[in-house]
This record gives sequence, structure tokens and C-alpha cells, in this order.
Amino acid sequence: MKNVLLILICSLSVFSCVKKSSYTNLNTNINSKKSSKIINGTEVTLQDGFAQHIVGIFKKGETMCTGVLVSENTLITAAHCESEFSHGKISFGLNIKKYEFRPITTYKVHADYDENAIGIVDHATNDIALVQFSGGLPAGFAAAEISDQDLVQKQMSVIIAGYGRDEDNNYDYLKSTTVNVVEAANYEFRTDEKKTGSCDGDSGGPVFFKNTENKFILVGSVSRGDPQCHQFGVYENITFYKTWITETLNSFNSSSKK
Repeated sequence: MKNVLLILICSLSVFSCVKKSSYTNLNTNINSKKSSKIINGTEVTLQDGFAQHIVGIFKKGETMCTGVLVSENTLITAAHCESEFSHGKISFGLNIKKYEFRPITTYKVHADYDENAIGIVDHATNDIALVQFSGGLPAGFAAAEISDQDLVQKQMSVIIAGYGRDEDNNYDYLKSTTVNVVEAANYEFRTDEKKTGSCDGDSGGPVFFKNTENKFILVGSVSRGDPQCHQFGVYENITFYKTWITETLNSFNSSSKK
């Protein structure tokens, strides 16, 4: 899908130093990555430790968004993917030839999601949603770990992944790449993606940090970026939303017991 939801026409300025709590005021084009692709990435295999955490949101014969498991029946994705939840299903597998599917049963978009946010902003846009499904996890899949502490720092390397179209217009297979964080706030962060990065269909996909114990910790979720997918990406900081995630999971569990 080529929907461009958010566009601001300006020019890209040079990155400057910022505090952890704020962004520089950059003028640039930014759009949601609802139809994103991993540009110049590599195909994910079962040997990649993070593969077990990643799923797709499948509708009309195509993976429309990406998600990451946070429990045995719930995933995180982007709020701007909401239109794909109705009549959509969750896909499990490295590519479309191996997909298993689970039906979506319920979902919740963050109440303060700012669908009108354009560009790099000085407030949380809350582009996050939780989606629940029935049928349990297929073998080999597991929930990702979210840190209690904000691990995202400027100049750190992170891994992004998604099912979107690639540079050759192929899609529906999982790819990943490594990018560097250039600016970070407690609610979201931005990465340098001039050579490689996320784009259309990767929305809601995970950002992992590999710690000293070789564990892949979930630190972010794909939100938006420049329309050409060759400058930068903006990602929600998952730790900032951990309380909301926990509360929403609890509400899902309470509802299922009634």
C-alpha cells in the first residue's frame, strides 16, 4: 500500500546535538510507514534470535503491517495500522509460503494517538496499538522482552525488521537491517537510514537492541520516516509505553475471563 498519511514539505538540515528529552527542530518530509520496506537489508532466518518474536498483519493477500509479540496471544504494532485490523489476521512465518494464520479477536489503539502529527515533534505521538488473537502461538514463537529502563542512546546500533516491500518491490518475506540512532527522546527516537532502513509495510515492526548477554531486547516500534525511505526513520520508544502495555494486557485478560 502506498498511502502517504503524513507529509511536511521542507528541506533536510544537518543533525545537531540534543538532550535525551528533546529533538532538534528539523525541517523535512515525514510520512507514516504503513506500506514500508526494509531497504538494503538481509533476509531473516531461523538462526536469527529475534525472528521468533516477529509477526505480520495480513489482509487482502498481503502483509500490510508488522508486529512484535508481547504475550502468548498479543502483539504490539502501530496505531496508524488500525484500518488493517478489521477482517485482518496475524501471520506467523519467515515468508508467505510458510505462513500460519491466527484470527484477530480484539485490539486497542492508544487513546492519545496523534494521527495529525507531522514531522519530528516535541511530544509523544502515541503511535502504538495492541492486537490480540486466538489460537495460541505456533511452535518456535515467543514474546519479546521489554526493558524497564530506557536503553536507547544516541549513536547506538539497533536492529529493525519487517515484512514490507524491498528495494526490488518484493514483499511478504521477513528482512532485517542495522541502523544507528542519531537522536533520542524518552518517547521516540530517530535513526540514520541513508544506506539502509525501514519503509512501506514495516509499520509496527520491532526495533531490537542486542545486549552484552546476546539477548534481543525490544526497544522500539516502526512509526514514520521520509517518503523516499532514504534519509531517516522515526520509532516509538517502547519502554516509554511499558505501563500502558501492561495495563492494556491486564484489561484484555480481565475481559477474557468474563
